[in-house]
Amino acid sequence: MTGSTVELDSSAEMTSLVRGLQSRPAMRAYLLIAAVAGLLLTGCSSELSSGFSQYYEPNEHLNPATQFAPHTAPAKVLLSTDLVKDCTYFKQSGYVVIGLSSFYSNIKIDQDDMQDKANEVQADILLWSYELIDSRSGMEAAPVFVPGANSTSFINGNTNGVPFAGTATTQTAPTVGVQYVPVTVNTYRYTGVFWRKSLAQ
Repeated sequence: MTGSTVELDSSAEMTSLVRGLQSRPAMRAYLLIAAVAGLLLTGCSSELSSGFSQYYEPNEHLNPATQFAPHTAPAKVLLSTDLVKDCTYFKQSGYVVIGLSSFYSNIKIDQDDMQDKANEVQADILLWSYELIDSRSGMEAAPVFVPGANSTSFINGNTNGVPFAGTATTQTAPTVGVQYVPVTVNTYRYTGVFWRKSLAQ
């Protein structure tokens, strides 16, 4: 962790914290974006991202003498549209940053993971935000099932002087093919700040 995770006392310092937090995983973002082209050709993943727990880092600069109010689960998980403003509000309201998460993902976020991680670290509030940083379009292979078909033909003839007439039915086997459909993959930057209420006034 860098010095940007220390206890903050002003909006300017909180801005520095958020910007520093969001800039840390830049290399991971570049690698993820570069892999999108391959993802478009192989199909999108249906798994859920557990990034909030996978990339969680405790605040190493937290004063060990800090005393917290009793924790009551479940933690509140709040989506922020202005992370700097909201972080400043919670800081001024007596909350302390106990941990951070910052990562990039192009798969759906697991809401249960967010709640579980906040409860695990005994956060009172998980304040999180997301920002679109990349959008790419391509083609995705999708299986296509083609059912078999029945065809009927009419036949007639003569056998040993005896005329006959009737129908004959044939059936083709079902097949599985591939078609390519257009898809768009969006990559978002996610940021999470874990807060705990302090007893200090």
